[in-house]
Formats: sequence, structure tokens, C-alpha cells
Amino acid sequence: MTWTRILLAAAVALTLTSCGPKTRLSAVWVAEVTQPMESVIILAIDASPAGRRKYEDAFVATLQERGMKAVQSYMVLPLDGELSEDVLRAAIVQGGYDSAIATRLLAIDQNQVYVPPTEYVTMGGYGGLYGYYGRGYAVQQTPGYIKTNTTVRLETHIYDADSEKLIWAAHSDTFDPDTPGAAIKSVVSLIAVRLENDRLIPKK
Repeated sequence: MTWTRILLAAAVALTLTSCGPKTRLSAVWVAEVTQPMESVIILAIDASPAGRRKYEDAFVATLQERGMKAVQSYMVLPLDGELSEDVLRAAIVQGGYDSAIATRLLAIDQNQVYVPPTEYVTMGGYGGLYGYYGRGYAVQQTPGYIKTNTTVRLETHIYDADSEKLIWAAHSDTFDPDTPGAAIKSVVSLIAVRLENDRLIPKK
């Protein structure tokens, strides 16, 4: 299942109005010796062509806002299909990139919870004592419902282009994304803040 289809499925599952997805990072690892990245190629692995474009465009825009040289992999590599190591390595060498940021989908988790009914006392008017007194005992109830909670987990690795060694890694969990674009923005924004703190990219 492609990223776009997964994230759209998550949007359909929502039953309440959302104020936007929330993302958290876990399993963050940073190499002991790292240098700030200057030129980066962004790769969305195993994504649909549309999902790949959305993710890579968002990440490149975020890095370019910080004055970095960044390029979407689909600009220099085939948009669809699996890439060989030789083709990928040649594109990185030709482009002179010092780092590669690669992200792939790990899992999509959904669980349903029952939200029980709630009771509340309706507020009465203020026209008279007896009417207000009577309405004070009027209890109304909102029905219970089933709510589907959705979590999209991605894995992001950053590699040094020269040594091909891993220099940074993390998992991201995005909860109840309403659209693919909102989910991608939430992930990329949070990763960028963490990379700033780890001194791998300049601050905005």
C-alpha cells in the first residue's frame, strides 16, 4: 500500500474535526562525530510517485529555507520503480551531495476505541423561577460512538555520502493525520527542528 493511500485511509477514518496531526520522534540516534550537512539529496523510499513528490518537495523546501543545497531524488532519478545501488551512487557523486536523507514507511496502525455516552444538564432560561427550576432537571445525553485512532510510523536515516555510513536515524509517529500533506508537513517540520538541535542543519 502506498503512502498516499495509507494517509488518505487515515483521513477517512477520522470521525471528529481535527486541529492537525501530531508527530513525535522516537529511537533517535546520532553518530558521535558529525559535521553540518551542506548539500543533501532527499529520497522517499517505496512511495507512490505522488507521495514521493509530496514528501521530497516538502523536505527540500524546508532545507532551502535554511540556505542549504537540496534536491529531490525524483529530479535526478527515475520517479517510479526500485533503484539499483550503482544508479543511486552515481547520481549522488555526480550531484556532489555530501549527505542523503532517506525515509521509508514502517507501519500503519489503527485501533478502535469506544467513547461512552455523556450526560449533561441543559441550561434553562431566566424568565421565571419555576421554569428555570424545571429545566434544571432536564438531562440530555450524547450517544456513544466508535473512534478510530490512526498512527503512521516512518523511519528516517541520514547517510554521509563519502563514507556511506549512517550518521543520524529516527522513527516518527504521526497520530490521526487528516490529509497526506498535513502529515508530511508535520513529520518534516519536527525532523528539521531535531536536526537543528543536533547541529546537522542551520537554524531557520
